[in-house]
Amino acid sequence: MIRTISLLTLGTSLLFATSTRYELLAKKLTYNGNIVQANGDVIIYSKNGIFRADRAIYNRANHDLELFGNVYIDYQNKDRVFLKHTKINLKKSNFSTNNLFSYDEDAKIWFDTKNTTREKDIIKFKSTEISSCERINPAWKIRFSSGIYNQKKEYISIYNPTFFVNNIPILYLPWFGFPTNKHRKSGFLKPILGYENKENIFLVTPYYIANEKNWDLEIDPQIRLKRGVGLYSTFRFVDTNQSNGSITLGYFKDNNSYVKEHNLKNSRHFGVLFKYKNRSLISQTINKKLDSSYNDALFVDSIYLNDIDFINLNHSNSYANSKLATSTINYFLYNSNQYFGLYSKYFIDTEKNSNDDTLQTLPAFEYHKFSSNWLVPNILYSIDYKWTNNYRLEGLNAAVHEINIPITYYHSFFDEFLGFKVSENLYYSRVNYYNQNESLENANFFSNYHKFSLTSDLSKKYSSFIHNIQSELSFVVPSSTHKSGYFAPFIPFNTERKNLSLKVNEYFYDNDGFNFLFHRFVQTLFDDKRFYKYSDTQNQIIYYPKRYIKLENTLFYSHKYHRLRKIQSGVSYNKNRYHLNINHSYEYKKFNKNSNFITSYFESKIDNHYSMFASLDYNIEDSFTKEWSVGWKYKKRCWDYMFRYKESVTPNLTSEGAQSVTKRGVLFFVRFYPFGGMKYEYNKESELENHANLTNTTEEIR
Repeated sequence: MIRTISLLTLGTSLLFATSTRYELLAKKLTYNGNIVQANGDVIIYSKNGIFRADRAIYNRANHDLELFGNVYIDYQNKDRVFLKHTKINLKKSNFSTNNLFSYDEDAKIWFDTKNTTREKDIIKFKSTEISSCERINPAWKIRFSSGIYNQKKEYISIYNPTFFVNNIPILYLPWFGFPTNKHRKSGFLKPILGYENKENIFLVTPYYIANEKNWDLEIDPQIRLKRGVGLYSTFRFVDTNQSNGSITLGYFKDNNSYVKEHNLKNSRHFGVLFKYKNRSLISQTINKKLDSSYNDALFVDSIYLNDIDFINLNHSNSYANSKLATSTINYFLYNSNQYFGLYSKYFIDTEKNSNDDTLQTLPAFEYHKFSSNWLVPNILYSIDYKWTNNYRLEGLNAAVHEINIPITYYHSFFDEFLGFKVSENLYYSRVNYYNQNESLENANFFSNYHKFSLTSDLSKKYSSFIHNIQSELSFVVPSSTHKSGYFAPFIPFNTERKNLSLKVNEYFYDNDGFNFLFHRFVQTLFDDKRFYKYSDTQNQIIYYPKRYIKLENTLFYSHKYHRLRKIQSGVSYNKNRYHLNINHSYEYKKFNKNSNFITSYFESKIDNHYSMFASLDYNIEDSFTKEWSVGWKYKKRCWDYMFRYKESVTPNLTSEGAQSVTKRGVLFFVRFYPFGGMKYEYNKESELENHANLTNTTEEIR
């Protein structure tokens, strides 16, 4: 939306509202009764701006003021108006003018009109052009035959607007209207029009309702000619200064012919999304009652859907690329001494007919007592307690209690050159089973272990860099373990083995304080015949040979399998006209399919306005491209556009199970500052295919 355009300031306080005082200066002033004539370098001062003209005539009887010649108005150093002639009634604030040119400094918009008049709260203008590009041969402009500005309603209506790009007309509308303030108003938003080969033309016509300051509602009816009709609606709200949320409901009904042709499992696709965050739920109340300093927050991100097409058919979301939908509710309350957390997770596997046997976390509670002194300053202790309810409608359920208490003694030697820590760690776990078909004994697990550590934190300055090294050598000795009852496969519990561990972190800084090299190394050796002697060797390097070049690599080497178990590598370059980002990830899984894929993005600026880009997401293990795109961008101060071709693979639920669809499409997006933009998208679907990485994935939809 445009702010009030400079032209319209002619009808506001700029043009001498009756309460405004002004001063008139000129080379020559003559009086003839009630007529005052000013000639030569006429200047009029007011508290709102400066007004210049070659000649002026003022009638003191009827308060008419006429300005002739090179009329120039500078309003508060923001709005500049140029015209040849204007007539203003200072008492009624009416005016008329020809050949007016106006420029809005804030909105960067110019306005050129042939004829303008004002009566009371109505300003009318004819034969007008408007643009935010350069005045001579603008890249785009809007030309319209007439327009009306209602100052009271703060709304502009323009008639017969034609949109030009490089003087070529590309769009005509019989009418176009917009408000001149920043207040939200109810009404239709710009429609979304597209085409997909299987669905034919699709149209979304959003309607926006904003009757109150603290909420709004967007209703998005849609029609897909060959597929069916649907309705999505999003309600957004702000309930306090610290909280806000949104609720999205969606429903789409497929035509029977489309369901049969594409063998879909469901003819109806529906769901609900709920998001909410509150950064001060009850902490203020607690602090008042307890005279404390707690902070708290609540985050909700939940989804319910009957199949993946609920996501795919929502025009405001990207296509789903996995099968698992996860809902989370997280709440935490903390101060400098302790932390309370309450969490829940609910999973919907969209490939299943029923999720009654899917294990959920409903809920989990966590308490943490931050480290503090015990008895003497060198002895520290902390407390961790966690309760997790593993729940499902069908199958074994379990409530798990875990408590961990480390007690640590610390002392430094040689002027803090070397640090020594020894800790006693107590751990207890209790598992209570319920909803069981057979009698199972509840489980108990207790263990304690000793940990001895040597630490150092050393820094040294060289001529061109500073080197900091932090190292820790730890020795863990289990003391005792007591275990009873049945432990289900999904029950985790903490167990420590006798081990020796080395951790080293290195930081290299240049003389400007920039961390150009980071290195991390972790290796653990176990002294337990039940397990392999060596843990995975972990090594991470992040290096900036130049500030615009970043190289990073993280690897895990398995001594047990004599191979690299996990590798994550990346390189990025971002300088001047080029931006490049390539990432590779590999993970060896002995009993499952390996994960091996590469993602990349490249963008090259051809000049200050044009650039081209490409992206790739390739599954090396299954030898197929999950997604790729190429495109072209143009960006200028007054407008920009983008053209992109994209292919992607998305899951689809049929009566025969989960399969995938390859979508090929083009997108054209153009934006005209400050009006906004429009986009056109065309997509074509392939026939259903089987892609192993999609039908077996455990990644979440969101």
